[in-house]
Amino acid sequence: MIVIYGCYRSRATRNIWLLEEIGHPWRLERVVQHYRVAASARENGIVHTRSAAFLARFPAGTIPVMQDGDVWLSESLAINHYVTRNYGGAFAHHSDAEDATSMQWTLFGATSVEPSALALSVLSQAATPDATEIDAHERRLDRPLRVLETVLERGDWLVGDRFGVADINMAEILRFAASRPDMLSRFPATAAWLAKCQGRPAFQRMWALRSSEPAEIAARTS
Repeated sequence: MIVIYGCYRSRATRNIWLLEEIGHPWRLERVVQHYRVAASARENGIVHTRSAAFLARFPAGTIPVMQDGDVWLSESLAINHYVTRNYGGAFAHHSDAEDATSMQWTLFGATSVEPSALALSVLSQAATPDATEIDAHERRLDRPLRVLETVLERGDWLVGDRFGVADINMAEILRFAASRPDMLSRFPATAAWLAKCQGRPAFQRMWALRSSEPAEIAARTS
């Protein structure tokens, strides 16, 4: 069984979605981001990313972390590629070329899409959104989204002819930009692909778990 150290409102959703897709057994050991734990509850037995016990094992203080027997791995995107290579089944890549292409799209998402997509998510939740900053990040996303649009106009998925880990990784990265539907609507093939990804039963199961977790942890949770 794979153990994920983290919480549902984190990048662990990428790993949980994949594990649900392939049907591999997993469980969550709850570790919450420090900033989400109410100050009054931080010494109430809740393990968070600045807890001494967590930092003693994982000095980076980030989640998620995966344990698979003797294998320990951090970084959600790396975890997904490990899981795919070892337990992917129908999700496994059919060739080294597919594996490399999947990694290509994962790195493209992490470097070209995620920084501004995440910034848009944060800015859109501000009490007074900064329109200038929002516009700047939307302009930075224009080129990578045009790249995705070109590829998704030609085929249904990012790698080969089937849904796979590259789609999960990219869809979860692009989800940060969901707060800007007008921007996404300029890329209809990409928007349709994202809706198709998020319509999958495994995504819906993951999303139900994420939605059940409160934004702020104010008391000890099991």
